[in-house]
Amino acid sequence: NGLIKMHLDGVLVGGPDGILYPALWECKSMKDKKWKTCVKEGVAKSHPTYYAQIQVYQAYSNLMENPAILTCINKDTQELHHEAVPFSPQHAQEISDKGARIIMACQAGDLLPRIANQPDHFECKWCSYSEWCWSLPR
Repeated sequence: NGLIKMHLDGVLVGGPDGILYPALWECKSMKDKKWKTCVKEGVAKSHPTYYAQIQVYQAYSNLMENPAILTCINKDTQELHHEAVPFSPQHAQEISDKGARIIMACQAGDLLPRIANQPDHFECKWCSYSEWCWSLPR
């Protein structure tokens, strides 16, 4: 019912040899330190939120057969890194289930635990709902 939305960066339907088509395409820009970590460790380990996003996009867009292509742009040097990200049905299902649990809790008026104990936690600082969340009594 429109409670979860996706914004695909693209779908590759043709191009260089070595890529299986069609493939979900996701593009992220990162500061140098995070970019280097992604290049070294891969997106699943270095950026689990991006990895989860790719998995759910693949599942709900029916682009599971071929690996997604992640392009990472280094914000400081403009270097590019490309990574093939295979579909993980188990991970996609876990993330989808998590989203459904959050929606059901919200619809029931249940307040879920906060991700942190302090509003100055780094993830809370980036969250669009931080002010609202920390204004609620717990």
